[in-house]
Amino acid sequence: MYDKVFTVGCFDQFHKGHIKLIKTMKKYGKEIIVGLHDDKSIEYLKNLNNFHHDSLDKRLDNLKKHVDRVFIVSDKDPTIYLKAIINKNDISKSCYIRANDMPNFPGRKFIEDEGIKIILIPYTKGISATQIRKKKFGL
Repeated sequence: MYDKVFTVGCFDQFHKGHIKLIKTMKKYGKEIIVGLHDDKSIEYLKNLNNFHHDSLDKRLDNLKKHVDRVFIVSDKDPTIYLKAIINKNDISKSCYIRANDMPNFPGRKFIEDEGIKIILIPYTKGISATQIRKKKFGL
């Protein structure tokens, strides 16, 4: 079991796949720490306007019910934020978990260079923020 388990994401339409990711993180470690993309970075990463994703406040509230700490990422690449949040003394006791739909995720090079174990879990089929947006907004 790891002391700290990290991930970064948009969580723009919170769904059961996100809950599955968080539950899996809890199986691997004691403290769950999530980087959350701010509104501007979501809009850039996913080419959306602010009407098509939940507000930062709502996304924070969704996550805070399930994780220990949340930090905000205000860029498409979370590397500088990961450098700020990951303590050098905890590297051997930490891991980074995300779904396997994007194995070359932004920030991966830093995580690998630091020697933090990366665990890719199966993507939850049948649900995604994109599917929710299509249903809600016809996108």
